[in-house]
Amino acid sequence: MILDRIEAWAIASAVAFTSCCSCCLVGPRTQPGRDSCDAACAHLVELGCPEGKPLPDGTSCGDSCRDTVNQGHALNPACVQHITSCEGLASDCAAR
Repeated sequence: MILDRIEAWAIASAVAFTSCCSCCLVGPRTQPGRDSCDAACAHLVELGCPEGKPLPDGTSCGDSCRDTVNQGHALNPACVQHITSCEGLASDCAAR
């Protein structure tokens, strides 16, 4: 279950980085910092998305985001901050 959430987040975000969506940033890719991961997770919680909840082991969404990036997976918390529904994680921040 933990890996499913991390894999879903990583896949959706990796696809978002390889495509251009209206909320993607132009310029060099940088690893998200504490503020961007935490803001993305807060927005996911606000929308009621399960990806914003802590992992079963208690790891916060923000820590999971940063850990995932540190393991070499591309995430796009800037795009996640602009989605309007949980489905937007894949549809708005992924390739069409």
